[in-house]
Amino acid sequence: MATQAKTTGDWESFVRAVASDLNAGLSALELSEKYSGVEVHWTGQVREIKTADKFAPGIQLDMPHVSVALSNGRFLIADYLFLNVGGSGKGLWKTVTKGQKISFSAKIRSGGTVFPSIDVETFPNNAKSVLSLALEDGVPT
Repeated sequence: MATQAKTTGDWESFVRAVASDLNAGLSALELSEKYSGVEVHWTGQVREIKTADKFAPGIQLDMPHVSVALSNGRFLIADYLFLNVGGSGKGLWKTVTKGQKISFSAKIRSGGTVFPSIDVETFPNNAKSVLSLALEDGVPT
C-alpha cells in the first residue's frame, strides 16, 4: 500500500482523500493503517470542553461540513471531531472557550487498540455515511 504524507493541513482535502480510498475499496482497517500517525493541522469550532473527563478527556469540535458522493450511492459526511487531549496536553486548553474557532494540531491515532483510527458509520435506510476519526495529542496552535 502506498505511504500517505505524514502531515495534512486541509480538512476538506483529507475527507475527499478518504472518500477516494473508500471508493477504491479500502476497509476501515486499511484506512487506519494508511493514515496512522499522520499529523493534522485543522481549524474547528469548539462545541464542548471535556478536559476534566476521567476516561476520555478532550474537546468536541464542529468542523466545516464536507459531503462527498461515494461510488456505493451513499454520501460520506464529515463535520465533527472529538480531539483527545489527555496527559500533559490538557493544560494547553485552559484558555479555550465554547464557541471559539480554534486551530489545532493532532495525530491520527496509531494502531494498538481494537477500534480503527478511521471508521465510517452507516445507517440503515439512510444514504449518509459518517466519518469517524480517532485523534490524539491534540494541542491548540
